[in-house]
Amino acid sequence: MNKIVFTHSVDSIISKFASLFLAIYFLKITDGNIVSVVTYYLFKYSLNGLFSYLSLKCINKKNVLNMYRLGLFSNGLCLFILLLMGKNVVDYIYLYAILDCSTSIFYWSAYKMILYNFKGDKQLKKLFSYNSIVTSIISILSTVGMGYIIVNTSYSVVIIIIIILMILALIMTFRLNKYEFNINKIKLSNLKYALKDKHAQAIYSISFFEGMGLRGGLATTITLIIFLTLGTESSLGNLNAIFGLLGLITSLFVKKYLKEKNNKKAFVISALAILIITIPIIFISSFTVFIIYNIVFNIAYQIIQILVDTAVFDIHSNETIKKYYLEYTFIGEAIHGFGKALSELVLLIVVIYSFNLSSLRIAAAILSFSILLQALVYIKVKKRRNFNEGN
Repeated sequence: MNKIVFTHSVDSIISKFASLFLAIYFLKITDGNIVSVVTYYLFKYSLNGLFSYLSLKCINKKNVLNMYRLGLFSNGLCLFILLLMGKNVVDYIYLYAILDCSTSIFYWSAYKMILYNFKGDKQLKKLFSYNSIVTSIISILSTVGMGYIIVNTSYSVVIIIIIILMILALIMTFRLNKYEFNINKIKLSNLKYALKDKHAQAIYSISFFEGMGLRGGLATTITLIIFLTLGTESSLGNLNAIFGLLGLITSLFVKKYLKEKNNKKAFVISALAILIITIPIIFISSFTVFIIYNIVFNIAYQIIQILVDTAVFDIHSNETIKKYYLEYTFIGEAIHGFGKALSELVLLIVVIYSFNLSSLRIAAAILSFSILLQALVYIKVKKRRNFNEGN
């Protein structure tokens, strides 16, 4: 478990760079063309379904770890191309979106096959708690470090450092446990079975609302608000490091104290906390209020994220999904990508109408409501699972 957590944590640095600093980099090299930046993410996420299918088509029970290594390598290659192109990437920004989407999906498809080897709420929650703890630590260090390096040197130095770390993670994959993968090749004719399953349908809904939240346009919106208010990548990194520290403390709490019987209650309380703190940012144009929103959000969302990931992968009692892992993964990824793309579309509409801090705060509030809807679906999933276990 520790080795897969380590290799995934290195990939999380790429995710942090992409979600936190890449949008600002594109904003700078396009001379503040926010429409172009948001359209980049909208286009990228709309391709999730296509590249998910293509990557899963390549996977079989014998080559998962090799595909995982290839995913890490391709992520590093994508950054290397960004390094070579520099500011010229603006001329090929949508071609780069295709490359960015394909390499990240390649990685995630293989990573999810590995996660299916972990069984039960307790084991999965332990895995995702460790993941959250390690990624939170890395988030604290990397965001401060990346922000400082960008301000004092350049984006190129950050990209080179990330590529070196990616090479180290790639080497570590040769020491991973020899997992057994009980998967069949993906077939379009089998999609109907994964679509009809009630348990799977609920998970797809959770994935959709997750995409609408912090995994999509909400992350872009919050990054833009903080950067436009503070003005430098260093300040952006420092503030996100504080949020990362809150996430770390929350992950430790979940790992040690949160029992399975309290999952539903914790999810609902967290979702309601986000809903309550979201309302003031619609009506009050204050950065202090926005900081309070982020503090509450990062604590509550960390709990939600661990529980959502556990629910998505705790499907070993479902014989249909076990038989159609790849189809289930493809549909979930396509719907997740649709949620991300839709959230970026909401943001795009807002910034076309009016690009200022007030409109961005309203966009953040609108997208935050998806988390409450996610909680309602989660309750249904837990009820269905308890009902099935009772029978």
